[in-house]
Amino acid sequence: MNLKRILKKNLILLVLGILLMPVINVNAADAVNIGNTSATIKGINYRIDEQEKIIYLSSNAIVELTGNAEDYRVATEENAKNVSVTLNNYQASINRGWNINTIELKNGSSVRLTLVGTNKLSAGPEASAIRVPKNTSLVIDGIGTLYAEVDNGGSGACSAVIGSQYHNPFGDITINGGNIYTSHTMGFKAGIGAGDGRGYDVNIEEMSGTITLNGGNIHTELLGSVTNKDKVSLQGNGNAVLYTDELDINSNGFNGIVFEGNKGTVKGNATLTQDMNLSSDTELTIEEGASLTIPENVTVTNNGKIVNKGTINNTGTFQNNNGSIDNTDGNITSTTDIENVDGNDIKIILYSITVNVGAGGTVNPNKHFEVEHGQTQMFDILPNKGYKIKSVIVNGEDKTNEVIDGKLTLENITKDMTINVEFEKIPEVQQATLINKDNVESPKTSDNILFYFGLGLASIIGISLLGIYYKEF
Repeated sequence: MNLKRILKKNLILLVLGILLMPVINVNAADAVNIGNTSATIKGINYRIDEQEKIIYLSSNAIVELTGNAEDYRVATEENAKNVSVTLNNYQASINRGWNINTIELKNGSSVRLTLVGTNKLSAGPEASAIRVPKNTSLVIDGIGTLYAEVDNGGSGACSAVIGSQYHNPFGDITINGGNIYTSHTMGFKAGIGAGDGRGYDVNIEEMSGTITLNGGNIHTELLGSVTNKDKVSLQGNGNAVLYTDELDINSNGFNGIVFEGNKGTVKGNATLTQDMNLSSDTELTIEEGASLTIPENVTVTNNGKIVNKGTINNTGTFQNNNGSIDNTDGNITSTTDIENVDGNDIKIILYSITVNVGAGGTVNPNKHFEVEHGQTQMFDILPNKGYKIKSVIVNGEDKTNEVIDGKLTLENITKDMTINVEFEKIPEVQQATLINKDNVESPKTSDNILFYFGLGLASIIGISLLGIYYKEF
């Protein structure tokens, strides 16, 4: 018996130990202070050199930085892959020497930077707020904001704010979201890509690098490379808006919106993901063959001028009271009318509704017709005598259960629709049941008496058997 108790006790302890293992490991990711600063870091696969004031990140590091880290900088290890860094209302300012970067990607490393809240990274002369040299890759996403700035002091040469040292090749830089602002003071222009290393012996023929803008609003003094712009390329899927003073990059493969100063251009097929406000001195041109899509929940306020040589598709809100649109060589489709448009008329967006009805009932309306964007449409679905609704399919989706009292309501229509309605015959036995359900005779009094007598007898027998059971056991 004692042996059984010992085994049982140890088994319980073993189970508890297994259950508590995940809880114990949680402490490895708890937030800790960065030196004597008010900033904290939490995550895995990192180490802090408090003497050099460097946070080192190794492969598969996952960290979140919050608060003011003062002059602590971040650097990946050589060949650190799959590094994930979240900046959550974080700031760091490095100005204790030349060419000391706030965040530095070492050779062969790859980093994903996620923006939360408002963040600020500052660096000093010939340094980068984020150094992205050749053979590295940086991805920036999130919905937060990043202010990246460099004070170049008295140096003539400069590195990119986000990118390479001087006019050396830079790595792959991808921005998928967020609001990015870069600023550079003193020296030559610098922004995202390569810097300007005039006075340094650098082989500019080796220049290379790719910048991909897939989303977000990017504000930068310069994008690309002033020394050899044909060697670097700009790509994008159409959801980014770039504001820059100087575009020094091959942008033939770019889909999106680029503003150089107060002149904007829609290249390829662009879709706005955030509201846009065009000031009175701004002009936006949709190139021939290009398109600008304004989806629902996005507002364009035009106080300047829009020249449309391509296509504008608007299902959002277009406020054009104080601006103008030259639509002489373009086409505009919209869910609503737009004021102050010269040239071709606006085509109001209509959606096609097709109703297919099987035998055994009717649907009203039952025809091919069109409705305006956002309209609500009701259908009466009525089976013939002896039939019932079998199925109602709308664009491949079963809506049978949404038919209430013979009515189907489709709200906020924003696309073409095909409605297929099928009826089926009610089986004759079921029909007879439905017909006679109001004529079913009530049970006779004698039937009720027999039913309750049988129920009472069964109860007495059950109670007697239960008493015998307890006496025996």
